[in-house]
Amino acid sequence: GSVETPAIAPVVNPVINPITAEEILSMGFELLITNAYIIMKHYGKSAEELKVHGILGVNTPIMTDSGAYQLMVYGDIDVDPEGILKYQENIGSDIGVILDIPTRYNTPLEQAKKEVEETIRRARRAVEIRKREDFLLVGPVQGGRYGELVEYAAKALSEIPMDIYAVGGPVQMLSGYKFEDLVDLIMIAKINLPIGRPLHLFGAGHPMVLPLVVALGVDLFDSASYALYAKDGRYMTPWGTRRIETLEYFPCSCPMCSKYTPHDLKEMPKYEVERILAKHNLYIIASELRSIKQ
Repeated sequence: GSVETPAIAPVVNPVINPITAEEILSMGFELLITNAYIIMKHYGKSAEELKVHGILGVNTPIMTDSGAYQLMVYGDIDVDPEGILKYQENIGSDIGVILDIPTRYNTPLEQAKKEVEETIRRARRAVEIRKREDFLLVGPVQGGRYGELVEYAAKALSEIPMDIYAVGGPVQMLSGYKFEDLVDLIMIAKINLPIGRPLHLFGAGHPMVLPLVVALGVDLFDSASYALYAKDGRYMTPWGTRRIETLEYFPCSCPMCSKYTPHDLKEMPKYEVERILAKHNLYIIASELRSIKQ
């Protein structure tokens, strides 16, 4: 398939998700991302027969992550870089991410250098072992808040023929509202990567930050925030996030907000509230992206 950029890939949990992949696509999204590590843990070898499109039940382009987010959160995962890359290829992923090592915000410089070198080594190896020509590879630039290290990583990766480059490690900056650090990270990576290849930003999906990162030259995004926020009772707007218990009315005219009121949601089961909020959050993200394109 083809994807018009800028584009956001909503994260779809392959095991349980408040909204189906088909419902997400019906809202105007062209690309989805799911987690190959979770698929491996849940489906094992059977996923190589089912394929990722069969598991999600859609034929649109699908990107798979390697488990790097789990690595950042939990510190370790029981899979090797080559194994998870081959697994992504075998389950029919259209775009696969190498198992990089995300630079945490407070990682000491010397440790960050070692992790960046390992990520670059894994990127080189990924190009060598890839078998499918239609399997696009993503090479993440790491280095976090260390500008010189980000520059080094971007220049090294630019010499490796990846199909898509990415900016890794922005989640802690976003969650901590460290926008100056985020701008520096993106710009340093952008000016040192091949201009003709798409640039992906991991974990950026709030409508409040989309105009900023598109202006900085980012082409692709992914985010599970629509679902994570909904699970926590949080309602997205283009200017921030509100908890539904603080709202007297919904300042939105999407299908969900036109049908329900905050009072209605207080009377509903939690799983139904989660579905409604997740759909609203996606509508807001899709609307913001359409405005940016126009």
